[in-house]
Amino acid sequence: MDEETTREAEAETGARELVAALRRRAALILSVTAVLAVISIAIAIALPPIYRSSATIRVQEQAIPPDLVRSTITSFADERIQVISQQIMTRAVLLKLIDKYDLYAKYRGRLTEDDILDRIRKDIKLTTVNADISDRSSGNRVNATIAFTISYEAPQPDRAKRVVDELVSLYLDENAKVRRQSVAETSEFLTQEADRLARQIQAIEGNLALFKRRNVGRMPDSSAINVQFADRTESELRRVEQQIALLEDRKQSLESQLTLIKPNISTATGAAVGNGTGAQREGTPEERLRALQSQYVSMSVLYTADHPDIRRTRDEIAALKAQISASAKTAEKVPEPSQAPDNPAYVVLTMQLESTKRELKQLVASRDDLREKQRTYDARLIQIPEVEREYNELTRDYGNAQARYREIKSKQMQAEGAFELEKDSKAERFSLGEPANLPQSPVRPNRSAIALGGIFASLCSGLGLAYLLEMFDPSVKGPLELARVAPVSILTAIPYIETRSERLGTRRRTWTLIGLCTILGLAGLYSVDSFVRPLPDLFHAAMSKIPIQ
Repeated sequence: MDEETTREAEAETGARELVAALRRRAALILSVTAVLAVISIAIAIALPPIYRSSATIRVQEQAIPPDLVRSTITSFADERIQVISQQIMTRAVLLKLIDKYDLYAKYRGRLTEDDILDRIRKDIKLTTVNADISDRSSGNRVNATIAFTISYEAPQPDRAKRVVDELVSLYLDENAKVRRQSVAETSEFLTQEADRLARQIQAIEGNLALFKRRNVGRMPDSSAINVQFADRTESELRRVEQQIALLEDRKQSLESQLTLIKPNISTATGAAVGNGTGAQREGTPEERLRALQSQYVSMSVLYTADHPDIRRTRDEIAALKAQISASAKTAEKVPEPSQAPDNPAYVVLTMQLESTKRELKQLVASRDDLREKQRTYDARLIQIPEVEREYNELTRDYGNAQARYREIKSKQMQAEGAFELEKDSKAERFSLGEPANLPQSPVRPNRSAIALGGIFASLCSGLGLAYLLEMFDPSVKGPLELARVAPVSILTAIPYIETRSERLGTRRRTWTLIGLCTILGLAGLYSVDSFVRPLPDLFHAAMSKIPIQ
């Protein structure tokens, strides 16, 4: 119980000492609070107003369905917004904007050009508006930019509105310019690519034509024809060789007959008279050869090739042929008579021999030609696989070039359609959704918050200064403090009795403090009026903030 009483007594003593200290320092607290509060209010009123004007630009979808005409621009709206922002926020564009609307005039003498550019970039703000929409191609929900807001802050509301209008025009014009330029560049690239591919196709066609001319008869589709020609040539060659063999036999037969016939009639008659009996009995070798050949043919029908009669007849025929050949060679060595032959049989045989030689020569030439053709056809058949490989490479390149050309031409037509969309403003575009507003009230400073904060800070400053003075003041201010420091108990306390001079001194200090606060307040008002803003303007501005019922 005694401890609680003691604690209550100490709390009551502390409260009394606090009240006493506030009374002693009331003048100081009020003076500091008043001066700082006046300064805070003056600052709140003197700060220049900043107005914000903003406009909204919508991102409109393509007017024509993409299934009918597809645009060649595949970038998203937020990407194009960032690209356009980088182009608009360039040094040249911003300096032109600053000079056109005389922005930051009071900073031009104090700040560098780069600092002013940083300031205008800070005052221009761009905010995108996103929404979850359904993608037409995939059907999934995507977060897309459907609009964006451009704002600018300036001390004058009309100037802020004009700057925003200019920025909106720049964004709209730059977007149209960028889209048309992109479509035009795409179309130009596709046109150049189509021309290049057309030249490439022409070159490949020329190479194919030259290749076909150089490999006539050796193309892959000529294989069957070459085989057919080769077979036909081979059959023709066999036929010619058979004819040559027959003509060779005929030639030998005629030459043998010529050796037995004298070219002149007188010689032939004498020879016939001298050898008449033997010729009639035995006959000439040619006659015996023809008889044996006829007999051989008849026997070949009846007997086989290994029959003794067949072999004997064949040997006799070979012997007669050898005899006839030897007789022909002997006859060639005998010098011809100086007079022209007049024996009709000899003349006829000579003409037949010459005719046979001519036919034989023609057939030999024809045989050589046929053999050459056969070698050509065989060489073609051998070369066809290699030619086919090269031909397939050329046709493959030709097919790839044609496919690429058709693809480029299709894209070129698509690009031309996209260009028409951009020219007629039917593609995705930026449009003004909400024009720039003329701001009626500044967005900053918050004068009421600054004034209230300044008043609260002024009161805290006054209380803090009084607390510091009390903490560092070693004097004893009353019986309670004396009781804490005195070694003996205090029986009674006599109130302080002020003299007349002390009362006058206190009054003088009070008036001096009041005068000092007044002077400080007047000095602050004068500073505000001279260096910040005229007081009538501040008064009217303050009155405009006070609601009138």
